Order: sequence, then structure tokens, then C-alpha cells
Amino acid sequence: ERLVENNSKVKRLENRILFAGHVIKTKGVFELIEACKDIPDIELKLVGKVLPDVEAELRKCWGDGKGNLIITNNIPFEDVVKEMLSCSLFVLPTYTEGFPNVILESMACGCPIITTPVGAIPEMLNIGHEKECGICVKPRTIKSLKTTIVRLLEDKELANKLGENAKDRVVEQYS
Repeated sequence: ERLVENNSKVKRLENRILFAGHVIKTKGVFELIEACKDIPDIELKLVGKVLPDVEAELRKCWGDGKGNLIITNNIPFEDVVKEMLSCSLFVLPTYTEGFPNVILESMACGCPIITTPVGAIPEMLNIGHEKECGICVKPRTIKSLKTTIVRLLEDKELANKLGENAKDRVVEQYS
């Protein structure tokens, strides 16, 4: 595993994309699979409650993906935090939300975040204002999601800045 050190001294694994939450269609997991399966040398990790039939369908969609797909069922919260601290990107391409705690948790871990502008997410991530804490893409847009993932994997400086902004904002606004 290749570790990348960012400015906040967190060791992040290179090209690891993390989704954490209930692994269901409305969280955008199928779009995430489609967006990631052709990106070379990535590891997509889905962490959270997943039913066997959904997992089988996701693995079928991944097929012969160019990277590595890891699907874990529920793991202890401390382990989810460790995953957040070590991922390159946290991605939640959800269709609908209220005020998702997983966004706050990933912000607290300094994750660069890609998500959708639903519910309170744009406000949480300060979208459209100075010191944005992530990037929002329209729900169900595989091409846009893929482009944004590739952009942040390649632009480490931007990814680090978004992660730092997120960590600062969660401490200032949500502690």
C-alpha cells in the first residue's frame, strides 16, 4: 500500500476511495461502481450494512474493473474512522439526505469529499463560498462523478486543501 503524507500529517493511502454508510441504491453506490471501475490502480472500499443480493449485484456491475473493489459489512465505528483517516477521497453520491452524520465524520477526519448537493450537504461543505470543503456533483451523473474523482486523485494539492478546509469547518461550526 502506498502512503501519501499530506500537510496535516495524516497518512493517506494513494488512490483509495471510501464510501461509508448503508450500501443501498439510493446512496448512489451503483453510480459509484460505474464511475470507478475503469479508473486504473484504484481501490474502492464500500463500508457499511449491505445485503447479500445487493453485494452480489455490485460485484457483478464491477465485473473486471481495473482496480480493486472491497465491500465490507458492518465494522466497528473506530475502524470506519481509521478508514476515513487513510482514504484518498470520501465519496457519498447519495440521491437524498437530511443532515448526514457521515459527512461530518469524514470532515472531522480531514477527508477530501465528493458528494451531491442534497439536503444540508451544500451548507455543511460551504459550497459556493470561500473555503469550500468538498465538491458536489449532481446525483445519478456517472460521468461527472468519475471526472471529479479523477481530478481529485490527480490534484493532490486541491484534495489536501478541501480536506483541511473540512477539518477546520467541522471544528468551528459543528463541534
